[in-house]
Amino acid sequence: RRTNLRHEQCDDNNNLSGRQYTKLGNLMFILAFGPTHGQVRHIDDMSGNVQICLYMSENCESTIVYALDEPSITNSDELIEYWNRAPRGVGARSTTHGDNSQVPDLIETILRDYGNTHLNRMRFTSYFAHKLGGTLNSNLQRFGKLYRPVSQRLMLQNTDPGTTLVAGGNEVHAGPPTKGPRMFAFAIGIPEDYHDSDNNDSKKEQHKQGNDNNERNGYAEDNDGEVQYSPVLFHIDMCCILFGIMTFEYQERTVEEHNKAKKFLLEKLIIMFREYPTETYAQHFGDDRKEVREWVEQMVNTLTDHNNSNHMTALELLLQKAIESDVIFYDPNLSRLNKRKLKKKKKKKKTKEDFE
Repeated sequence: RRTNLRHEQCDDNNNLSGRQYTKLGNLMFILAFGPTHGQVRHIDDMSGNVQICLYMSENCESTIVYALDEPSITNSDELIEYWNRAPRGVGARSTTHGDNSQVPDLIETILRDYGNTHLNRMRFTSYFAHKLGGTLNSNLQRFGKLYRPVSQRLMLQNTDPGTTLVAGGNEVHAGPPTKGPRMFAFAIGIPEDYHDSDNNDSKKEQHKQGNDNNERNGYAEDNDGEVQYSPVLFHIDMCCILFGIMTFEYQERTVEEHNKAKKFLLEKLIIMFREYPTETYAQHFGDDRKEVREWVEQMVNTLTDHNNSNHMTALELLLQKAIESDVIFYDPNLSRLNKRKLKKKKKKKKTKEDFE
């Protein structure tokens, strides 16, 4: 039996008030058999859809939905403006002198110049073109609110079996810490007009512009929440994109400018790590990104090792390691390409030596 769902409230990006939801997608049952620590706050990409949680166990803790301190960040200009107002320091000695809040000129230039450039048009962002699609600005539209501080945690109290939570598709949320077993059904609600002609025309235009990786701004079954980001994971991928553009498109800039820009981005990352340092972020990176995985593990260990008297020194060494590396915060496809080139070069050299 199909049930129509009406969602009267919407998040900043979806503008879905009053839409009819006539189809379910990505239906799953989620069970926890004992106490859990809860999740770090994150966004599941479900733009245009809603998320539905049907709680099935007694006194089932509800999903936590976070209200933001300020409006969502939706493009490069808003991110620059926010960073210029936000504190930069991470507690390291190098960030305690002078005014460190200003966004470096190189970062500001890249965000403004490349905000609307499709990731699949640049060879040094091809991995993220496949993973994210779209542009820097379209991905900030989807996930930019992760940069904003949280003002309030919202959750249902005393949820008996049958209680249902319906929230906007791209809300910042998290699974709660639990004390005992927890069971609920999850699904996404898809509006009845997800296949309308306006949306189809929009997707055709996106494809024509070179975005064949499904920029997910319409109401569609594709937005099933499988693309998921926490603040740390999103900013890591943003760093990789920006490091690549910086290295290959701004070679005329000085080493000092590059290093200053990289350090600024990495210090923003450490602020995010500090919010939830025990989360096992490293498990989200496969062997194709083992360098960043190892760096993330080292960073979390450094931040959580309170008995280390050289804590700040270790932190600065990790920052310097990332700044100097041409692998850690870069598109992993570049690393594989460079390794193949090096292997070919070595083979050619060996053949020449054998011939001589």
